[in-house]
Amino acid sequence: MDADIRKRLGRLPPKLEILYSEQYDILSRTPGESHQAVLKNVFSLLLCMRRTLRTEEFLAAVSIVPCAPLELISQEQVLEICNNFIIVDTHLNTFRFAHLSVREFLEKQPTYTSFFINAQVTQICLQTLRFSHSISIETKSQFNPWQLDYCKLQRFQSRDRPEHPDFRSSLQFFSRYSAICWMQHCKRAASRTAQPCLSKALLDFFSPIPNTTSAFSAWWTTLENFEGELDRPSRNNDDLRQQMRDCNSGENSVFFLAATFNLLEVIKSYSRLPRNWATLRNASGEGISEVCVRLNSYDIIIFLLEQEDKVQVLDEILRAICTVFTDFWTRHRLMKLLLEQQARMLPVASSYIERIARFLDAGCMAMLLDERGDEVHITEEVVKAAAGNIVHGQKIMELLLERRGDEVQITEEVVKAAAGNRGNAEGLTELLFAKRGNEVRITKELVVAAQKNEQVMLVLLKWRPDEVLPLATLNGFERISNMTLCRFQAQKGWRYFRLKR
Repeated sequence: MDADIRKRLGRLPPKLEILYSEQYDILSRTPGESHQAVLKNVFSLLLCMRRTLRTEEFLAAVSIVPCAPLELISQEQVLEICNNFIIVDTHLNTFRFAHLSVREFLEKQPTYTSFFINAQVTQICLQTLRFSHSISIETKSQFNPWQLDYCKLQRFQSRDRPEHPDFRSSLQFFSRYSAICWMQHCKRAASRTAQPCLSKALLDFFSPIPNTTSAFSAWWTTLENFEGELDRPSRNNDDLRQQMRDCNSGENSVFFLAATFNLLEVIKSYSRLPRNWATLRNASGEGISEVCVRLNSYDIIIFLLEQEDKVQVLDEILRAICTVFTDFWTRHRLMKLLLEQQARMLPVASSYIERIARFLDAGCMAMLLDERGDEVHITEEVVKAAAGNIVHGQKIMELLLERRGDEVQITEEVVKAAAGNRGNAEGLTELLFAKRGNEVRITKELVVAAQKNEQVMLVLLKWRPDEVLPLATLNGFERISNMTLCRFQAQKGWRYFRLKR
C-alpha cells in the first residue's frame, strides 16, 4: 500500500489533496498509541513552532509524549511514521514538510486547528521543563535549561536500544525553547478545558513537588539566563520582554503570569486571591486588573467578578478600562460584560458613566439607566462622550434626549464633539438641531470644526445660514469650499452666494 502511494505521488495528479487525504487516512488508522502521539507531535511542532528546531532538538521534542513516560525516538522512525509528509533538510539540519501543499492540507484538517497544535506543543514544553526540574532535584543541582545534568536520563530509555549520544544536548536546547515559548503556545491554546491533558500539565507545572519547589518556581528563577533571547523578535513579533515584565512581581508572579497569558486553570488552583491583590504591582507598575484589560484576559476577568469583594473588583476593573490603553472593541466587550453581570453593583461615578457613553451602545446605556435609575447623573462630560462615540453616538444621544432630556446640556463643546465625530457627524449634528436647535450656538470654533466635513457644514447651512456664512468669511478667510456652497445654493437659491461674495 505504501509503495503504491509513493508511486502515485511520483506523478503529477490532478488533485493532490486527494492523494494527501488517502495517505493521511492510512497514517491515522495505524494502530499504536505511541505511533499516533508521535505523529501529532511532529505535525503540531512543524505547524506552529516559533523558531526552526535542529534535527536532534526536534527528535528530543517529538519523543516527549504528553501524559506518558519518556521514550526516545530516532530520525528513521520519525520518517517512517510520517511516511513522506516530512523530510530531513540536510543543508539546514532540520525537519520540514515535503512541500508547502502538505502544510496547507494539514491546516484544513479539524485535528490540526491552531488551538489543538498549540495545546499539543504546550504540553510538550511543560513536560520537558518538569522533567528537567526532576533531574535537577535527583542530582541535587540547580535547575537550569542551559546546564542540565542528564546522568539520570538513561533510566528512561528502552533497555533494548542503545543510548543516543546526542540526546542529552538536544534535550538541553529544547528545554531552552520550552522555557521561552511555552507561554506563547499556551495563550494560543484557547478553550483549554477541552484538553484535559493540558489542564493537568499546567497544574502539575505550578504544583510543588513533595519536599521541594514547583517546576514553575525553578523556571522563574532562571529567567535572567535568557534575557538575550527576549530581545529577539518572535515569529509573531510578540514582545516577550514586555510580557516577562508584566509577569514579574516577586512571590506573586504566578498571579500576574495567569493574568498575562489568561491561564484560568492556574489561578483557580489557589483557594482564593491574596487579600491585597488590588495593591499588587508588577515590574511595570500595573495591577492585575490592568494587565487583564490591556491583554484581554477575558477568563481571568470573569473569575475576578466571581470573588466575594465584588465592589472592589468592579472598581478596579472599571478603573483599568478607563485608564489602560486598549482598542475600542476590547473596551466594549469588557464593559458590556460588567453591565450584564453586575449592573446593580457597578459604580456610577461620572468618569465611569462617561466611559460607557463613549465606548458602548445604546442597549448598554439603557440597561444601566434601568438598573440604577436616578443614581446615574447625566453631566456635560457624559453628553460630550456620547457625541464622540464613533459607532453608536447617534443612538445613545437619542436615548439620553428621550429619557433624560431635562439633564442633557447642549453646550458648544457638545456640538463641536458631534461635528467632529468620525463615524456619524452628520446624523449627530442633525439630531441636535432637530431636537434642541434653540440651544445650539453658532460660533467661529464650531464653523472651523465643521469645515473638515462637508456634510456637517451643509447641516449648519441648512439650519442657520444667516449665522454660518458671516463667520465663514470672517477676517477674509473663506471656510466654506466652493463645492459645498454650490450644493447649498442649489437648495436655497443665490441669495447666500451673493452674501459670501
